[in-house]
Amino acid sequence: RLYALNESNGSVASFAIDAKTGGLTPLHTVSMLPAGYKSVPTAADIHITGDGRRLYASERTESFLAIFNVDPASGGMVLVDTVRTEESPRGFAIDSSDGFLLCVGQFSGALSVYSIDGQTGRLTRTDRRQIGPNANWVEIIDLH
Repeated sequence: RLYALNESNGSVASFAIDAKTGGLTPLHTVSMLPAGYKSVPTAADIHITGDGRRLYASERTESFLAIFNVDPASGGMVLVDTVRTEESPRGFAIDSSDGFLLCVGQFSGALSVYSIDGQTGRLTRTDRRQIGPNANWVEIIDLH
């Protein structure tokens, strides 16, 4: 599967990938915007957990993270929740255990750490640190 974030309309699309040709077949497109959303969306980043069951996407205009349940068999997605986060979340990352998500805010200059509930995928903020102006990327590296 391939998942793509549509920046200007705030949706996530899934595609099947032909293993021989690399061709893409559209499967599903789902909005990441909560009910009542009235702003012009500017989606920024997208990540899926290692087990393929959860997908997260960031939206900069209203500063939230969208949480989706994913059906690995069909590529279908269901929006579970949205969580307010750092102002203008440009980048985020999920650790290799699928236990934590780190999100940086371009306008807040801060990093928020969230624990990921293994059953629901919901996020709980566990820490927040100032890291400097114009933050736009975060990378998690496992050192073994």
